[in-house]
Amino acid sequence: YRKHGELLQSAYGDVEPGASSVTVPDFYREDLPDVEIPLDPSRSLQENIEYNFHQYRRLTDARQKVEDRLLESIELRDAIERQRQRVDDLERQRGERTAVLARVQDEIADDSEALAELEADEAGLQSLLDELREELADIPEQAVDRPGFSSRRGDLPWPVEGQVAARFGSNEGRLDGAWQGVLLQADAGAPVRAVAHGQVVFANWLRGFGMLLIIDHGDGYMTLYGHNEGLYVDVGDWVEDGQVIAAAGDTGGRDRPGLYFELRIAGQPEDPLPWLRRRG
Repeated sequence: YRKHGELLQSAYGDVEPGASSVTVPDFYREDLPDVEIPLDPSRSLQENIEYNFHQYRRLTDARQKVEDRLLESIELRDAIERQRQRVDDLERQRGERTAVLARVQDEIADDSEALAELEADEAGLQSLLDELREELADIPEQAVDRPGFSSRRGDLPWPVEGQVAARFGSNEGRLDGAWQGVLLQADAGAPVRAVAHGQVVFANWLRGFGMLLIIDHGDGYMTLYGHNEGLYVDVGDWVEDGQVIAAAGDTGGRDRPGLYFELRIAGQPEDPLPWLRRRG
């Protein structure tokens, strides 16, 4: 105020006697025209100076309050905009979480359904093997002089040429539980061979295993060959070591061709790899 008061004092100093107004510069904006302030003839020049300076201070205070309120309004508007943006972000994140939760729930439902089917498939296979064991109990074995299956551990030929994709006891590619046999990679149509002499006791489709062959080797030993695209032997046929009995495929729900090979001893699954010949 002191500087502005001095400017007013200076402007009033140039007033001629009897003047009705005084011209002063705009104290806020130098680029604006000068301001003409009326003079009260009933007051002395000093009284006019004091009165107008008082009015100027009131206007200045009012102007400052307006500017402060305007600044507060701008800050409030910015704060509201930031809050609105945060709400929008939260809504978007909630929508994303809802979508992810829905997908997870769908996947859990699909996995639960697939797991139930898998358990049903394995139960069906176990029931079939139990029935076959009962039916084979009274059937005499073919009278041929050859080593028993139990003496062939580590000397059985591989049922198909291909790498091991899933090992016995692992859960590779499974939703739950463990493999009761091994999954071997193979080209579609690759020859599948019997690993030992025996009799075909099952040659048909079984859910979860596709075209399935089961060979009984006597003394409680059985081998299973699943996911074939074609079967070359039938129930009751006798087969020899290395004989081609099927063609590898992807039946039974597989997404790529191969062979599922399983060994059962007295109805219980056993790791077949130690029974096969060591590859060079």
